[in-house]
Amino acid sequence: MSRNSIIILFVAFLMMGSIHAQSFRSIDISENRVEKATLLMKKKYDLNVDQYNAVFEVNKNLAQKVKPILLSDKTKMQKLLDIKPYAKEREKALMDIFNEEQQATYHTVIKERKAMLTAWLED
Repeated sequence: MSRNSIIILFVAFLMMGSIHAQSFRSIDISENRVEKATLLMKKKYDLNVDQYNAVFEVNKNLAQKVKPILLSDKTKMQKLLDIKPYAKEREKALMDIFNEEQQATYHTVIKERKAMLTAWLED
């Protein structure tokens, strides 16, 4: 699976919280959800206050950009493809915010999620 696919999957996990049967239209992309996702990232990546605020803004911007896509009548695959450039933009922004250790943790998390998804798809 390519890195781009992993980014798309990460965004899907971020936006849905899980990959269980939940329609895109019912995804909570409110500021409250963004805050919860950012708090999880704060714990996972040991973010300081400045990093937390920067990551929150990155996540909020992503949510604002993808909301119209998620609420559209496009197919799920087309929605994921439309989100892809925004996911790349988000990952780049996160790498600018994270230190080397946090970047390594981020990449480990992505690999773990890829493995989980692959295992889930194979079942």
